[in-house]
Amino acid sequence: MAELGYYNYYNVKGRLNVDKPLDTYAKRMELRNGDELNANSTDPSKGVEGQIRKLQEYLNDTAAANRAIYKDKESLKLGLKKKYFGDEYNAVTFKWRWDEHKELFAMYENELSMSMFGKISNLADPRIVQGGESFEEEENRLNKERQSAISAQFGKLLANNGVENNGALLIDFDIYEMKAVVSGSENSDNNGKIASLLNELGGGKNARQLFYFALKNNGVLSDESQQESLHKWRAVSNFDDFTGLDLRDFSLKNGEFVGKDGTKALDLLKVGVANSSTPADFKGVAYEYAKGFIDEMASLGGLEKVPDLKVSIAYDKESGFYAPKSDFYA
Repeated sequence: MAELGYYNYYNVKGRLNVDKPLDTYAKRMELRNGDELNANSTDPSKGVEGQIRKLQEYLNDTAAANRAIYKDKESLKLGLKKKYFGDEYNAVTFKWRWDEHKELFAMYENELSMSMFGKISNLADPRIVQGGESFEEEENRLNKERQSAISAQFGKLLANNGVENNGALLIDFDIYEMKAVVSGSENSDNNGKIASLLNELGGGKNARQLFYFALKNNGVLSDESQQESLHKWRAVSNFDDFTGLDLRDFSLKNGEFVGKDGTKALDLLKVGVANSSTPADFKGVAYEYAKGFIDEMASLGGLEKVPDLKVSIAYDKESGFYAPKSDFYA
């Protein structure tokens, strides 16, 4: 059986070249089932993603056989056009008659894409079963999958590092340093051990992922009482991302944030965005986005006028991660 995954088999210009087939599906499953925390783990075997995977598995050996027969992409395209459309039609004709032949054309495109790149590209293929969930239903399902996955990952992280915890934990975050502060363990020594697993393994990746999960899933983004605090965090974080500097070290003077040497924060931001890896077409948008939060903080009288964002999450073995109540320890 041919190895499944993305690969530029015909060395098409402008497409990524990799050393061996890149199976992102398998990688996602591996991350989902491991002990590294991931804020966005969903089950790729479900929904449309699962249907796409099944079709790719179904077409994989056919694609390998095509590559053995057709030695360049032009002969491959010609061969597949004859297979799907016959001698009397060609792919362009079918594109002109899209409404009548869109499913057949999708099947052609997917076999072509599988043969050239090891992945499919057209969701109109009738072999992909779509529908069945509204947007709200799908989002609810995905949210439950993310909660289940990151909770299982955290449980494995504790077990694999010899940490036994039977009670409820409360995890608070230093939102600027992206560090977790753990409390609540029945064994007080465990609080420090768990914090180390979050803050030190992988350069603090676990703490960052758990922070983003808590931020999205604990209602912080929709909490009207925390919107200014959320914007303050974004102002500081975006500025740090683009400049490597702390906006909190800048003072508000005449409506602008200014450094101790007189340099304006927005001037530094503009240079930082220009020198960043942001695609050229999006640099202007990125600058305006980051500038908007900084301007808002200036209009509110400075960063010190806005309270810091509060982000926390609770965990126990039975429930996994969940939003803590204000009386969590009452």
